[in-house]
Amino acid sequence: MTESLLSNEFQSILKLQGISTDTYVGVLDCKDIVSALRGIAGDSMVIEFSYVEEAVQGAKSTGHFVILASVRTVHALSAAIGPEAVVAIIAVGAVGGEGPSAASLRSAGAMEVVSDPTEASLRKAVRRGLEVRALRALELAHRCESQRLRRRELDLLGHPPEHMTDDLNLVQPPPLPVGPISTYELDAASEAFEHAYIDRVQHLCSSAREAALHLDVSAATLARRLRKEGES
Repeated sequence: MTESLLSNEFQSILKLQGISTDTYVGVLDCKDIVSALRGIAGDSMVIEFSYVEEAVQGAKSTGHFVILASVRTVHALSAAIGPEAVVAIIAVGAVGGEGPSAASLRSAGAMEVVSDPTEASLRKAVRRGLEVRALRALELAHRCESQRLRRRELDLLGHPPEHMTDDLNLVQPPPLPVGPISTYELDAASEAFEHAYIDRVQHLCSSAREAALHLDVSAATLARRLRKEGES
């Protein structure tokens, strides 16, 4: 039985963030390595693509794809997928001579060039490609969550009135407990967000009374909250 190409650590973090752990190995224009890939892929599915368009659809799926393409098709594949793709492309085949150079393949978007596709070199390249794909998925999820919190913050605070002393884009709040490896429970995360949010509003206001006004609480309530945080 072959081993999984994504480590248990990666799988646990992906599951924690609600991201699929399905892995796939796509092959485009290099049929001679399919047999070796099926022997090392483990739980991953090896999928042969006949056309660039099919590989592009695979790259846009929610599964974690790494695509191995011949050196002669990497440029076309990378251009079709686009610069914002999170899929890892691995070029397979000899470089130099009349074909493209390793440098040109990397500049075109290939994460790695495997000129001698042995079982060992393919396993290493595929594992690395899937891990890069997983990291990009986590980064994207983190970015989306940060943007969601930013929009929610603006909804809560509204547009800063002219008499506020600074601008939302200039004053950054303390870091929020959101990220791929966050272990905060909901109550702890909510409390941390509230603490960071109050700090942000205070930065934007010229006095505690003004901050309490924008937070829609009394000055005494805000003072008690700040005193409680200071004691903790």
